[in-house]
Amino acid sequence: MANTQKIAGIDSHIGYTKETTYGTAVGTASLLTWSYIQGFNPSIKNNMIATRGFVGTSSDARAVQKFSPGQLDINWSMDLVPNNFAFCEYLLGSATTTDSTSTFETIDTPPSFTMVHNVYNVGTARQETYSGCVLNTMSLKAAVGEPLSVNLAGVSSLVKYDASEEAAVALGTADIWTFQHGTLGIGTTDANIIDSVELNVTNNYEIKYGLGTRLAKTAVPKARDVSLRFTVKYLDDKLYGKLLGAATPTSSGSPTAVASALLTFTNGNKSLTITCSNGYIEEFAGTNNLNELIGEDFTLNAKGVGIVWDNKA
Repeated sequence: MANTQKIAGIDSHIGYTKETTYGTAVGTASLLTWSYIQGFNPSIKNNMIATRGFVGTSSDARAVQKFSPGQLDINWSMDLVPNNFAFCEYLLGSATTTDSTSTFETIDTPPSFTMVHNVYNVGTARQETYSGCVLNTMSLKAAVGEPLSVNLAGVSSLVKYDASEEAAVALGTADIWTFQHGTLGIGTTDANIIDSVELNVTNNYEIKYGLGTRLAKTAVPKARDVSLRFTVKYLDDKLYGKLLGAATPTSSGSPTAVASALLTFTNGNKSLTITCSNGYIEEFAGTNNLNELIGEDFTLNAKGVGIVWDNKA
């Protein structure tokens, strides 16, 4: 049978496993699943160094005279509808599991992982192995009429490929979460009727290169950023009051501190609880269109974030 073009997710699959040492690929005999992948988009750049110089009269003086390989950059993003949140260990760093409950907390240096992307082909398959993978950002979203979704973006130190083929990993049977499973509380204030909510966590990794190799030597997470954006329809002044801190802000005044913002999804016995701690409402944008409900968009920046995933049967 001749080769044909391949369809993502039908002729391909992706798994991952934790690394012991950054950048050292781990055997992929026991791959973990990412849940329901909606898209995987890798990007590879050679950063070729173009050299020009004075040339003789018989040469094309405007052309590049020499290309030399530069640092190898590998980036990727992935869209998920998750029923499994084990990946949070690579976002926040610490994972503790007791019975069905996994608690993810922030530490300075999250672990790295090896990821495998398999594409089936007649005669020869292509298995791409990404090592030294780290999660740079996560964007978790929920909106009315939609499932809870997650976008992950990461970087890798190396990708290689061969014709071997790992067996696909069976997806978990746990249910997903949708908009009707969610609640959001901002401190002791009921955040009205939520239209949408978006949690963003950014690790701000800096990829370090050095003399002697064009491959990344390490990935260093810098300052962590946590923000929670949510959209409501105007109901009262409680959230607006937290934004300004007072009915009449003063020159030395401050917004009202939000000790804890709690985003929770509950589906039967299963739950996902996200706590953003020690924050302030940083931004506000209003929408006032004739004959439509008044909309308010708030962004809360927080110092800390923790995630508890209970996968109880």
